[in-house]
Amino acid sequence: MGKLTELKIKQAKPKEKKYKLYDSDYLYLEIYPSGAKRWVYEYKKIKTFSLGNYPALNLKEARLKRDELKKEILLNGLEKVLIKRQESKTKEKRKFESVVNEWLKVYQKDKAKRSVETSIQRINKHLLPAFKGRDIKNIKVKEIYQLLQKQNKPTAEKLKSILNGIFSFALSKEYVEHNIIRDIDLKQIFTTSTKNHYKYNDNLEEFKKYFDEVRDIKSQPIVKGAIKIIFLTALRQGSVRAIKWEHIDFENKILYIPKENLKIKTMDFKIPLVDEAIETFRELEEYKTGDYIFSLDGKKPVSETALRKHLKDISEKHGLKPTSLHGIRHSFSTFTRQYLQREHNIPDEVIEIAMQHIDQNKIRAVYNHYDYLKERRELMELWYRLLTS
Repeated sequence: MGKLTELKIKQAKPKEKKYKLYDSDYLYLEIYPSGAKRWVYEYKKIKTFSLGNYPALNLKEARLKRDELKKEILLNGLEKVLIKRQESKTKEKRKFESVVNEWLKVYQKDKAKRSVETSIQRINKHLLPAFKGRDIKNIKVKEIYQLLQKQNKPTAEKLKSILNGIFSFALSKEYVEHNIIRDIDLKQIFTTSTKNHYKYNDNLEEFKKYFDEVRDIKSQPIVKGAIKIIFLTALRQGSVRAIKWEHIDFENKILYIPKENLKIKTMDFKIPLVDEAIETFRELEEYKTGDYIFSLDGKKPVSETALRKHLKDISEKHGLKPTSLHGIRHSFSTFTRQYLQREHNIPDEVIEIAMQHIDQNKIRAVYNHYDYLKERRELMELWYRLLTS
């Protein structure tokens, strides 16, 4: 018989420091200042084993677990038992969802909140249903292909990027021996790949028709406003959807984009605004519900899908060549060079910076801190006249 009873255990009160209540045959209960109680078995004063917490594991069950552990050590030896227990702990860490959670803690440190939220949504929607409960080292390339080929190309690319981050992290932790995502070639799935996977309109008159139709949208002012600002600034749709009221300088007609809302997160960015852009923001003030300007509920930005739908509706209604949200930027780059650059002697770097492209000459990029704001304001005024002529 042991020295402890259930009554003694229940009556044991926490103290300022952790202390022990001994039972028999090297089994004891640790009492923590927090009130937590943990069973421990000390094998020949060589190694201690945590058996579980009380009351989840009662006295009778703790003694039984100790006896089973003693028998296992007697049969297999202490070293093999320790290896097996360590493997069991590691196996739990190797579960796909465990690796994801561990990776997210690192990933979210230097990423914009919106990017992290989007990645978590994709993980919950696509990755966890496919791999939850699986040992990450047992996931095969074939299974990744089977998952990705069910998606459209943009979604597959995003999921591959997330998976690459997860498996790279797993490799650094030695949960896997190889990052299998590096073996995935999306060209094997999307054989009709082109240089520009997004749609854009290269007909100026049709492109201007898109802008006219956006301006004429009577319903959904939030959606209308967001698309207009993409046309008037050549910003990426993600940067536009993330705009908050605090980012607008109405007096100086400037939009401030924090670097975390840009694709290239090197520095904050200033965007010169034409009068119609300022008027658009002013018109939206009556719909203000929170920090985000383009929000239907005041809590999160309007979805990219809602913006895409309006462009698609305009295309189908008027029989126009389709364009995507990113395609607006492509058309801006094409038309400013085709119709404005030579006539108005616009340096190419002004157009590139207007599109938030970093200087490809790394040395020049380090030393040139001039932001071409004056030149970019002139460019955006010319662009506006081109759109509305």
